[in-house]
Amino acid sequence: MIGDLADTGVSQRDLRWTVDESGPNAAYVDAEERVRLVPSGVPQQPLRLLGPAGNAASVTRRELDTVPDTLTTVLLSKPSASRRRTVRNKATGKVVDTRDGGAARGLLSVGRHGNRRTATGEAALPAGSYDWPLSVPPADGVGAPLVVRGTVALVR
Repeated sequence: MIGDLADTGVSQRDLRWTVDESGPNAAYVDAEERVRLVPSGVPQQPLRLLGPAGNAASVTRRELDTVPDTLTTVLLSKPSASRRRTVRNKATGKVVDTRDGGAARGLLSVGRHGNRRTATGEAALPAGSYDWPLSVPPADGVGAPLVVRGTVALVR
């Protein structure tokens, strides 16, 4: 049992319930069509993937005003506050680019143009192999950031 329903004096059969598997509450709709939350007693869950990450093996360098190739696609178990993707040259380990992004929920797709920021704008990275981690902190602050890693070949 996760909680008590208020005694309304009428049958509580056919009540509509839902449970947020990442949150600490269950919800139901009462006779007046109001949503009610009941603490489940289950601790809130950390942010996790709801399936394997769809990491690209390669991306093609593109101009900044075009749609980038998709670097990775992940399905999040709960909303994220932001994201940070760092790119390192696989041979040297040197960080060549870092990009931040906003909040996301559900499906998160992260693209890559194959450029890096410079003091004067953008510069193309040379073709080659790059490692990248994507760090995604949970919006509710419960648990550590989710980290997805991959290696990608930059072509062209």
